[in-house]
Amino acid sequence: MKIYLRVPFSEKEEAKRLGARWDGSRKLWYIPESMSRDLFGQWPDADVPSQPVSETSATPSRSTNQPLQLEQFLLQIQRLIQQHLPATYWVRGELAEIRMTVGGHLQLGLVEYDAQGRQTAKASAWIWKQDIQRIQQQFIKVAGGEIEAGMKLQLLLRPEFSPAFGFSLHISDIDPAYTLGDMAARLAMIRETLKQAGILHLNRNLTLPLEFCRVAVISPAAAAGLGDFRQSADPLDSAGICAFAYYACRFQGKEAPAEILDALASVLEDHGKTPYDCVCIIRGGGAGVDLHWLNDLELAKALCLAPLPVLTGIGHERDQTILDEVARMRFDTPSKVIGHISHIILNNVREAQKDMLYIMQKGQYQWQSALQALNACHQQIQEYAGMSIRRMDERTEHLMGGLLQSAENQLQSASMLMDMQLQSLTQTMSDHLASGERQIDMLQLLVFERAGHLLQQSQSEIRALGESILGLGPAPVLKRGYAMIRNPQGQIISSVTEVRRHDQLSIELHDGIIPLSIKETIP
Repeated sequence: MKIYLRVPFSEKEEAKRLGARWDGSRKLWYIPESMSRDLFGQWPDADVPSQPVSETSATPSRSTNQPLQLEQFLLQIQRLIQQHLPATYWVRGELAEIRMTVGGHLQLGLVEYDAQGRQTAKASAWIWKQDIQRIQQQFIKVAGGEIEAGMKLQLLLRPEFSPAFGFSLHISDIDPAYTLGDMAARLAMIRETLKQAGILHLNRNLTLPLEFCRVAVISPAAAAGLGDFRQSADPLDSAGICAFAYYACRFQGKEAPAEILDALASVLEDHGKTPYDCVCIIRGGGAGVDLHWLNDLELAKALCLAPLPVLTGIGHERDQTILDEVARMRFDTPSKVIGHISHIILNNVREAQKDMLYIMQKGQYQWQSALQALNACHQQIQEYAGMSIRRMDERTEHLMGGLLQSAENQLQSASMLMDMQLQSLTQTMSDHLASGERQIDMLQLLVFERAGHLLQQSQSEIRALGESILGLGPAPVLKRGYAMIRNPQGQIISSVTEVRRHDQLSIELHDGIIPLSIKETIP
């Protein structure tokens, strides 16, 4: 049984060399039954029509009344394509996607957009698996990286049409120089846009910090350059000399610019709370062609307008991105970025040590000078004090002599005056004492006389009051015609309410007691 192959036109000589045969009726290459399928593994199997088609049947009928079979019609299209598009063509387009098929072939999705960003063309193209290694290695050698979605490519295409598989574009070569040129043109466009906006050198004109105490770092999470950076940064952070804050994001792929912008926005937000001295954007390693993801206009604008200095260490000595151009300082690698920071810190430490040594030396000199001056002053003070003390001693002796004589005179005068005042005071006190004794005798007689009179008057009032009180007792009252009502317990009742509480009462008169039985009370 024949095994038919799907062999591109550009590879027919290779298939023929390996022993494949051409079936003119089906317009397909096939493997002779005597040969192994493994020799032709680079080509997939072809779907074979149930009936062969003759050359004459492939020619469309001129009569509109005689319809064609689908295969006849498609064979005619194949022949037209082979006649009018027999060669390969250099075609430019943007790579929208790239994927490996089950059969080991690469399928590339190509698109084209107009100036307004609208898609105007779309097609799929194929790199057969036997060509993948050759094309990729050539591209990597020149461009420095693998083919990725989002790149502008110039491809050598051959259009082919098969009744069984339809229309397809086969890629036999890719020009990496065009891709690099497109990247350069894009970089130039971004640079010119920033220049026209007047912001190209804004960040480059910022003042570099004289000291690094707090630094923000934007980097891919697993970048090799980040490890190199942290080997020198972590000891500074641990020692409390300089704090580093890390913001991870992707640096490759279509989403890279947006993620870096988000990371930068987070840096600026934190900068507003606690200021950073600078922000480092580092990557380190990777293919040179991957740099084109960083040549983004919006990202470049954000760096230009950043309020703090930007230091880049993308990781390429020869190639640079627009980020390197607009940054305050550009370094080849992340290690050189942290090297610069460490160098500034170390220089500041050395300068501080020099200043400290100068201050200590200056202070020691000033201290010695002050000590000498102090000793001289001390000696002068001692001499002056000795002279002053001698003068004071002499003056004190003179003053003491006069002071003692004056004090003795004043003491004698005071003693005489005191004797005179004491005599006068004694006489005055004697006079006052005699007068007081006379007044006391008179007051005593007056008090006794007044007290006797008040005593007699009080006795009379007390007798009268006693008689009045005795006249108010029960017996005198009852004799005057009054009576007392008592309850069975002998207690005096003074209200109608209390009367109603008892059925037995008694009336006490001055000459006896009358018992009562209560039958009815009038309200």
